[in-house]
Amino acid sequence: MARKYKWHPFFDEPQVPRRPCDQEGCDLSGEFKAPRDQANLKEYRWFCLEHVRAYNERWNYYSGMNEQEIERERRLDVTWQRPTWPFARAASKTFLFHQKRDPLNILDGHRQEEALSYDASSWFPPETEEAKALALMGLTYPFTRKELKVCYVEFAKKYHPDMNGGSREAETRLKTINHAYEVLKKLLKF
Repeated sequence: MARKYKWHPFFDEPQVPRRPCDQEGCDLSGEFKAPRDQANLKEYRWFCLEHVRAYNERWNYYSGMNEQEIERERRLDVTWQRPTWPFARAASKTFLFHQKRDPLNILDGHRQEEALSYDASSWFPPETEEAKALALMGLTYPFTRKELKVCYVEFAKKYHPDMNGGSREAETRLKTINHAYEVLKKLLKF
């Protein structure tokens, strides 16, 4: 007669201890968790499927709260119970905003009329091609394609060598205007 091989106890199916249902008089295992109460949402009661359904039907998180407490809880739920603060607070301005350039004065909260008074030097350092081109064309950043083209046509007519009797100075000036126009066109990404 052949002997039957017996597995080592290590390979047997683990016996998970059975958790009883928290409902009185129920002999089924408690496989489903439900919060104990409003104050202890991370402490659970364990129920069988039938009793957890009944518990969930009766559950009312807002029971025992007045209207102000309910409204407070609803407002906190908007931000997932995390603290918030207004963006325009004085402390928020000290967080890296003092290091940024703000030519439109958006972060400082000035009036819109003051926000429109800015110059090219706040956008581009003075020695860059863009700043020199803006100064030469008499434009301020930001500008539109139409403004750039109108300004270019005006200067091209004014400094064209044919309009100035073949002057070398006018020709040199027109070349610098053409270069500035090309630089500003790249800036607008035509």
